[in-house]
Amino acid sequence: MTETRQYPGQTGILAGALLCFALLYVPWGWLLHTGISVQEHAGWALAGLLCLLAACLPDIRLHRDWFLWCAGGLLTLPLLWMPEQADVWGALSRTGALLTGGLLFCWMAGRTVTERQAGLVFRLLALSGVACALSVFLRVYWPAGFSVWHPLAGGGWVPGGALLPDLMATFLAVAVAAALHFWLFRARLLTLVLLAVLMYALTLCQSVPGLAGVGVVFVVMLLACARGLRRRLLLAGLVLAVAGVSAWYIQTGGKTSTVFLSLPAAWLLLAPVTRACLALLMAHPLSGTGYGRFEGMLPDGLNLSGEMMAFHPHYVVSHPGNEVLYWAVEGGVVAVAGLLLFLFWGGRILVRLFRQAARVGGYGHADSDALSGLVCALPVILFALCGTPWYQSPLHFLLSVMLPGMAVARLATSVRVEVCEPGVVTTVCIRTLMLVAGAALVWFAATSTVVAVTLQQARQSSGHDITALEHTVRLNPWYMKDSVHFARTVHRWQEYAQTGDSAILADTESFFRDYLIRHPDPNVYSMYITVLDKQGKSDEAERVWEEGMRRVPWDRRFTPDEPIVSTTQDENY
Repeated sequence: MTETRQYPGQTGILAGALLCFALLYVPWGWLLHTGISVQEHAGWALAGLLCLLAACLPDIRLHRDWFLWCAGGLLTLPLLWMPEQADVWGALSRTGALLTGGLLFCWMAGRTVTERQAGLVFRLLALSGVACALSVFLRVYWPAGFSVWHPLAGGGWVPGGALLPDLMATFLAVAVAAALHFWLFRARLLTLVLLAVLMYALTLCQSVPGLAGVGVVFVVMLLACARGLRRRLLLAGLVLAVAGVSAWYIQTGGKTSTVFLSLPAAWLLLAPVTRACLALLMAHPLSGTGYGRFEGMLPDGLNLSGEMMAFHPHYVVSHPGNEVLYWAVEGGVVAVAGLLLFLFWGGRILVRLFRQAARVGGYGHADSDALSGLVCALPVILFALCGTPWYQSPLHFLLSVMLPGMAVARLATSVRVEVCEPGVVTTVCIRTLMLVAGAALVWFAATSTVVAVTLQQARQSSGHDITALEHTVRLNPWYMKDSVHFARTVHRWQEYAQTGDSAILADTESFFRDYLIRHPDPNVYSMYITVLDKQGKSDEAERVWEEGMRRVPWDRRFTPDEPIVSTTQDENY
């Protein structure tokens, strides 16, 4: 049975929106004197606050779907045989995001969401889209002013988090979907203006994933909407097309020879990396390479598939550019089974939403708004599966969880949806779990932000001063362990440069060996070889150089005809 008691969620929805606005638009870099994207780290506190809110509500009821629960269990199972040299932080953060997202989805889908509350969420999405559009206009047309508010990275974009071009574009695509919802259910001229503004800003992001997200949303809406409303939707599509073409024409002057759109960097390497992943999966079909081992095992996959000689990434590839492929190659058959169950569950939900809309005469008629929640989440979900993972942007993570959950909750008003009504003991256990998870996420978000800020300060000093980093690491010794240890190693290098004492370098050898197992970085290989050479260990240096030739031959320092050039700092440090 479904929950019938109404939840007065307007206050919570507005509070969440205000927190999101503060997270995005408070000048954190200026306040904290840092160049990092604070929201990329601190944003996870939103998920923690949501867990705390769920734990404090009078009733605890969860959506019950065995396909979803089994999929989550199967995807978590490979943690049991995670290799010793794995990137533990990466594996645990990924599965932790999966389990937290599943818990929040089940909680949201188990609530009762009224049409008014759903409409408020869509309005806030559209309003957030306008705020994001204004930030894009500011970045494109007045970058000097924008850099005062947020520090700019390569290409003039904010570094990290939800303000990167592709992530900003997918968020704008969500706002476009929300505006299309309003246009379809209640046509107003102001909505067309809103669509034009959002689409213009999205095109300025020059992002293929963002535009593809809008295209998918429009096609799904066109397939589901009532016949009498298709002309209305096609008119909105025309407005979107005109706005997009106008943005392109103004930026390029109508020159087709000018490259305007850009693909994510990972997509450019998708073909050879996919073949390497398939080779690894064939070599380790049952258990996969192990969670946290993709980056370290990729060179072996490239050698197995014969792609290594044609592989020239110019950076260390840490993600294959496709989340489904990522889970499959690391988890093996078990993870593949979990992914298939997850995809089956998602398709099943989509079919049920389509049927519910058809039952009332088509999408766009009264009581057919349940589909809107899933449609609005499609740009984020698809890009999370085929591009930047959802656990790299907390705002996108929440959108991909809460909007489908709201869709299932709205579906429950007209279709039977199973909801768990646990007993007293089970309720106490679930409430305790949510309290612990929420408090842990808030604490982790706060401490990880401090660690990231001090790590950036250590980078800016080229490792000369890591005093602040050493103090903050005590607050959270688990966050970004490899980066923190690398900062300490660079500090040792600077001490050696000042004193000339080669004994200082001896302590860094174990770190280099351990680090390179997980991260085959040519810069670190070069540093390691230099450390060995300074200590007179020429045979060991030769062995490391040969290993570099096998794992990173795409770097010119590890070709037989090129000399070894030492470096004191990793490009990613």
